[in-house]
Amino acid sequence: MSAYVAPHAALEIPSRLKLLPGGAEKRVLRVALSRAPLSVPAELWTRKKCAAQYGSRFHVALQKVARRLGLGGGKLAEAVAMCEHIGARDLERIAEEDARANARPSHAPVEARRLTFHLPPPPPPTHALIYSSGHGSATSFHTALLQRRLCSVIVPFRIPDDDDDDADADARGRRERIRGLRAAAAAFSEATGIPSWSRGVPAYTPATTDRKRFDEAAIVASLAAALKQLRAAFPALQGVVTGHCHDLRSLSIAEAACERVGVHCLAPSWGQARSIH
Repeated sequence: MSAYVAPHAALEIPSRLKLLPGGAEKRVLRVALSRAPLSVPAELWTRKKCAAQYGSRFHVALQKVARRLGLGGGKLAEAVAMCEHIGARDLERIAEEDARANARPSHAPVEARRLTFHLPPPPPPTHALIYSSGHGSATSFHTALLQRRLCSVIVPFRIPDDDDDDADADARGRRERIRGLRAAAAAFSEATGIPSWSRGVPAYTPATTDRKRFDEAAIVASLAAALKQLRAAFPALQGVVTGHCHDLRSLSIAEAACERVGVHCLAPSWGQARSIH
């Protein structure tokens, strides 16, 4: 995807605008195709989504590039990063060696590749992980790591300020869940060696909020205010990694808050099967 299009198409369009009623994905593209001036027939824009890399086999090309660079077929992000640092002379050397290999008789012994390339260092950590759940947050953290998006801080949920004595059983249960998540976030911070922002952000997931008195606008505003304080504490912050895999409401809240603050909201594990966790 063009570098001029990707930031807007992939990062700035909220998820709530990407889904049609019933869960159909690629909402923006489907609506654009259905209307003038394109006016594509309905049997085309209503078809089931198929990832572009499968039809174009682009992922296969990336796997070949990764193996050719000595990385193995599974390290696609590293292959892309390495290609950004390969110059014209390096490409000529690769072409020359491949030409010699293709000209070798089929019965001749295979020689080891002589060209070696060095993987550039990863970019500096510019993301924060909102620790909203155990398995989802851990999965998103490691997926972002594979994508060379490093986290500089772990952000837990904030314990509500209401009084324990005046809270009902449901409120006390939500508070206990938040305390458990904070403890898990602290353990995750210690295990990864990444600092934790103990101040935290307001809880906004269904398991940690009162569904009867749920006010999405107020939650977005309070989360945005907390993210603004987080960005003041970590000026290099460019994005937030969330652990949401299937919870569209929570992802929409996080995206809306990030949009107010001016940082990207990423959900690397979105749509993944629950069984993999």
